Amino acid sequence: MSRDGPVPRFAEAVPPPDAVLLGGPLLFELGLLALLVRAVVRRVLPAWGPVLVLAGFVAIAVNLNLLPVGAALVFGGLLPLRTGAAGRVTAGSVRRRRPGGGCRRGPRTPRAACRSG
Repeated sequence: MSRDGPVPRFAEAVPPPDAVLLGGPLLFELGLLALLVRAVVRRVLPAWGPVLVLAGFVAIAVNLNLLPVGAALVFGGLLPLRTGAAGRVTAGSVRRRRPGGGCRRGPRTPRAACRSG
């Protein structure tokens, strides 16, 4: 029973297993880092984003007194994903058209398939 009344709190009524208490946050951090690395590979996020997030997670894990520093690092790593900034086209990411309409003809592609119109 809890000190609040006859109904026990949920954490007291059903204690979570130790694996959930340890593995849950770890899986969250690994999943977030995997998604961020995937965004870097697709060139949606700069390469320093996952590095900052990892540094923030490590700072928090080392000492809880570093929580503000770790939170600032995680925020800085996720900042390029804010609405409107993700997927922004830069000068280096624009594909140039090929001469002749951009059709790649292979040995088995008929010439009529590459004609526009």
